[in-house]
Amino acid sequence: MQDRNQLKNFGLKYARALQMVYKTIAVFSVDHQAANGPIQQSFQMLNNLLKENSVFTIGFIDNRILLNNLLTIDKAISSLETEFLKRGIGAVTFDAGTTLAGYKEAIRVITTNPKIIEEDGGLQPFLEQRQTQWVRIFPASKTQARNDSGDTVLEMDSESYLLTKAMQEMGMGNMGMSGMGFDAFANSMGPAIGGSGGSGGGMGLSGGGMQPSVAGPSDIMQLVNSRLDSAYSDPGNEAEKGYTDLAKIIKEMRPEMVLQSFSSKRQEEVKGMPGEQLATEFIEDQAVRWAAERLVSAPTSQDAHVVEDHVLKVLLRSIQATQMAGRMANKLAEIFKDYAVPQGTVDRIQDELQWTAMTPKQKYTALMEKPHYTNPEFRRLIELTRDLLKKRENEMANELAGHYFEIFDLPEEEILAEERSRIPEFLNVLAPLRTDFWHGAAVRLCDVLERETQNAFVHHQIVNSLVALSRNVAVYEDFDLVLAIGRRLEALTQQDAFTHMECCYPALSRLLSNTAADRVIEIFLEKRDDANWLRDCALLLRWSGELGLEKIFRALEEETVTANRLAMLRVIGRVGPAALQKTRDRLNDERWYVVRNACKILGELKDPDLVTQITPCLVHQNERVQQTAVTVLIESRLRDVSVALGAALPMLQAHILELALDELMYLKDPRVLPAVEKFILEHPNEQAIVLEKAVQVLGALPQKHTPFTLHNILCTSKFSITVRRHALNYLAKLHTREAIHLIEDYIKRMPEDSLVPEAYKHTRAFVDWHE
Repeated sequence: MQDRNQLKNFGLKYARALQMVYKTIAVFSVDHQAANGPIQQSFQMLNNLLKENSVFTIGFIDNRILLNNLLTIDKAISSLETEFLKRGIGAVTFDAGTTLAGYKEAIRVITTNPKIIEEDGGLQPFLEQRQTQWVRIFPASKTQARNDSGDTVLEMDSESYLLTKAMQEMGMGNMGMSGMGFDAFANSMGPAIGGSGGSGGGMGLSGGGMQPSVAGPSDIMQLVNSRLDSAYSDPGNEAEKGYTDLAKIIKEMRPEMVLQSFSSKRQEEVKGMPGEQLATEFIEDQAVRWAAERLVSAPTSQDAHVVEDHVLKVLLRSIQATQMAGRMANKLAEIFKDYAVPQGTVDRIQDELQWTAMTPKQKYTALMEKPHYTNPEFRRLIELTRDLLKKRENEMANELAGHYFEIFDLPEEEILAEERSRIPEFLNVLAPLRTDFWHGAAVRLCDVLERETQNAFVHHQIVNSLVALSRNVAVYEDFDLVLAIGRRLEALTQQDAFTHMECCYPALSRLLSNTAADRVIEIFLEKRDDANWLRDCALLLRWSGELGLEKIFRALEEETVTANRLAMLRVIGRVGPAALQKTRDRLNDERWYVVRNACKILGELKDPDLVTQITPCLVHQNERVQQTAVTVLIESRLRDVSVALGAALPMLQAHILELALDELMYLKDPRVLPAVEKFILEHPNEQAIVLEKAVQVLGALPQKHTPFTLHNILCTSKFSITVRRHALNYLAKLHTREAIHLIEDYIKRMPEDSLVPEAYKHTRAFVDWHE
C-alpha cells in the first residue's frame, strides 16, 4: 500500500492523464481510434494505483483535488475540475479488478456531454439509466456544480450560503441520517439549531423564508429521539454515522432543550456541562436505556443470541461515537441491575466493552498471544484487521494474518474444523494487504491439500480456502500465484480423477472471477507475442469455466484487429478439450465469420470428431467458410477427409474445388471414385480446369469401373476438348486390352471427332508394345 506522498504523486499523474482523456474526447468520441491511446495510458496509471490501494477515489472539494483520503491542490488540473463539476460529478471511485473494457465504459459515462445529462434531469437520473458497475460516481454539492461556462450559480442568497459553510466547518453539514441529509433534518427542526433562540420564521439552511415544522423544544427532542431509535434499529455503518452526527447536532443546541430528556436525578448531574459533554451523556444514556429494554424484552429461544448481538453492535457504535467505553460500562452495570438483565449477558457485554476500550496495539498483542480463536475472538480479529488495513498499518495486519495460519504448524488433531472453515472469510478481509503473506499462505494450503487427500471434509475446506485466495489475488493481477494453485489442483485431478471429481476439479473453474477472466484476455492482447503468456493465458481460460470461455469467444467475435483475432484463435486452440463444445456450438451460428473461426479452432483443438463436425461447413453458403473448412480438413490428415471432400464437390466454389481435387489426387483414396464420377458426369458445364483435375483424380485411381467412366467422358461431346483429351490419355495409360477396346469403340462411334487421330496413335502404340 502506498504512503501518502506516493499516493499524491501517482494520483496527480493519473489526474493529468484523465484530464487529457477529457480533452481528447471533447474533439473525438470515446470509440474513436485517437482516444484509444489516452484511455489506455490513463487506465495503466489507474491500474497501478489500484494494485497498491485496492480503491482509488478522485474528485474535487472546495477547489482542492481529493485523492482517496488526501486533499491537495494542483492548478495544472483545473480543467479536469471544471469538467467534473460541469457534469455535477463530485468524485469518482474505482475498485481493484476494473478491466480496460469496464474502464472505457466508465469513461463514456463520466465524459458524457453536460447537455445530455441536463436533458435527463441531472446526474442522478442520468446515472439511473446507465450501468456504472465499474465505477461509483458521487454527485457534487449544489454549491460545487458549475454550468457550461465553468461558473457556479448558488441556489440561495449569499448570507444563507455563508451560514451553511460556517456550520459545515463546525462539523454539522451534510450529515447522513439513514438517508436524510443534514439540510432536511435542520429544516425540520427549524431555527432552533445553532442556538438562534427564537421560534419564529428564521432562515433555513437551504434558503431563506423556510418555516419551522417543529413547534417547540419538546418536539425537537422527540424528533432527535426518533432518529436515535431509527439508528439503533439498524446498527450498520450508515446508522453509526447517523447518531454520531446527531451527537454533533445536540452539542450545538441550547442546554435547556437537551436537559428535559434526562431524568430528574440525571438533570442535576449533567447540569452545567459543556455542550459536547452533554451530547455525549445524552447519547450514552439513550443507548444504555435502549439496550436494557431490548434485552429484557428478548425471547428466551435461540433468537436471544441474535438480539444480544444486535444490542452489542449498537453499544459498540455508541462507544465509537462518544469515545467513552469505561463510563458506558459503568452506566450499563447500574441500569442492568434495575432491569434485571441476566448476569451471563452482562458479563459478555462488559467483556466486549472492555475490548473496545483497548488500543489497537493492545488488541494486537492480545490476539497474537492466542494459538486458537473462539468465535467472538475471531470476530475481533476480523474487525481489528479491517481497522489496521484502513489505517495502513500493514505490518501489524500481516503479522496477524501469518499468526492465524500458524495453526497448520500444529498436529492435525489440534486444529479445529471451524478454524479452517473461517479462512475464506479472513482472506476476503485481507484482500487489500499487498505483502508476501499470500504466497506463504498458498504454500501452506497446497501442502495441506496434498497431505489431507484421505480426509474428504478437511480436503474440501482447504480447496475452498485456495479458491478464495486465488480469487483475491487475481483482483490484483497476481496470476502467477493463481497458476501455481491451479497446477496443484490439476495435478491431483490427473492423479486420481474419480476421487477429486467433486472437489478439485470443480474448484478449477472457480479460481477466477468473471472480471478477472476479462482482464486476463486484455493482458493477453497486450502480450500477444509472448509465448509464455500464451501458454499461461490458455491455462487460466481453461480453468475459468464456461463463463470465462464464453468471454474469449465473444471477444473474438467482436475484435476488429486482425492480429488480435489471430492471437485469440491461437490461445483458444491451446485451451484444449474444455473449449470443444463452445466451438462446436458456433458452427451453427448465423454469422459466417463466427463459423469460419469455429472451423479454425476445431482444427487447432484437434477435435477427435473433426470430420463429422466440419463436413456441414463444406456446403456453407459463404465461400470463405468453405475454404477454411477444406483447409482445416486437409491439414488434419484424418482418414475420412477424402470421403467428406468427395461428397461436397458439387457444392464447392470453383477455386475451392481445385484445392479439394488436388488433395483427392494426393490421397488416392478409392472410396471417392463414385463421388468424383458423379460430379464429372452431372456437371459437364463446369470450368474445364476443374473437370480436368477431376479426370486426373480418376486416372490416378485405376479400378474396374474407371475405364468405363473415362470412356463415357470421351464419348460425351458436351465436355470440352481438353477434358475429353485428358480422359483419352488416362484411358490409354491403363495399358489394358479392356481400355484399348473402349478406345476402339469410341473411334467407331465418333469417327469424325477431332480426337480420333490421337486415339489411333494410342491403339497402335498398344499393339506395337505387345508385339
